[in-house]
Amino acid sequence: MGRVDTENLGLSGYSFGAAGAVLAANQLKTEIKGVVAINAYRPALPLSEAPYLFVVGKLDTVAIASTVNRVFAAMDTHAPRAFAYVSALDHCRVLARGNKHQEIARMATAWLKNYIAQDSRYMTFINETELDLLVNEGQVFADASDYVFVSGE
Repeated sequence: MGRVDTENLGLSGYSFGAAGAVLAANQLKTEIKGVVAINAYRPALPLSEAPYLFVVGKLDTVAIASTVNRVFAAMDTHAPRAFAYVSALDHCRVLARGNKHQEIARMATAWLKNYIAQDSRYMTFINETELDLLVNEGQVFADASDYVFVSGE
């Protein structure tokens, strides 16, 4: 019907759906322009050159942060990627209001708007002023090092 911009597709998912988003991006490769994986349960190694944002919770005992971080660290890509280790976030209430929902939504939306819609105004929520405010106020991360952004080459 002409309503989907097939040239600018992104993927997002939560838990096993986040792991599925990584698998789908691996299959679709250059067709995907951005991926947001929230509390990804045992994700595969991303093989596409899409920009990836991984969001994990410090209190998550299902999608273990160290497991996701190993995948993030092993990525062999020149695309931008980020790892957000969110304080006071568990697995089951990740999307519940009051449980970092607004902050996660802000990061995920900014990631997709920046890399899919190519609207660089959203970069301030990824690696600039607005994100710095959240970090400094302790609203999302316990420490600034809980968010790692690696820009593309």
